[in-house]
Amino acid sequence: MLFLTGSPGTGKTVMLVLKARVWLQEGEHVYVTCLDRDALAAACLIISQLRQMAPDAAGRIHLLDMRKLYGQATMSRALRDVVLNVGGKLNIIADEVDGSSDRLKSLCGFIMSDTKVTQFRLWAAGVRSKYLPECLQEVPLTDPLRCPPVVVRKVIKVALRL
Repeated sequence: MLFLTGSPGTGKTVMLVLKARVWLQEGEHVYVTCLDRDALAAACLIISQLRQMAPDAAGRIHLLDMRKLYGQATMSRALRDVVLNVGGKLNIIADEVDGSSDRLKSLCGFIMSDTKVTQFRLWAAGVRSKYLPECLQEVPLTDPLRCPPVVVRKVIKVALRL
């Protein structure tokens, strides 16, 4: 279970999409999960990219919106239904996650305690990683993969003056 951290533009979302694609190629269901308020747009973007990359796997790509679930008991009930539907295997992608989120802690708590989960894979990403649950391994991404368009335009202007 990994938690990718890094500044914007370091490739966190790209890594999540690529990992989800691998799981889809293995024939698995992938649950793109919203844990926090600001995560829905990122989740929809990931789902859209996955559907373009693997159109034959569209029925195995799911949105799991957990933004309104509070407490481990409520989350456990929702996740138990998902686990039963996929035979105990749970593959979760979560972007724009606050590492200290109570929902993230509840998700990890459910996974560690539910006996019906036979296989669990979680890849999450966010800018902040303070107070990560112990079940997650932090992987910092430090090198930018892309540059904001504003910076590119300024660099081009400067380069044209030289």
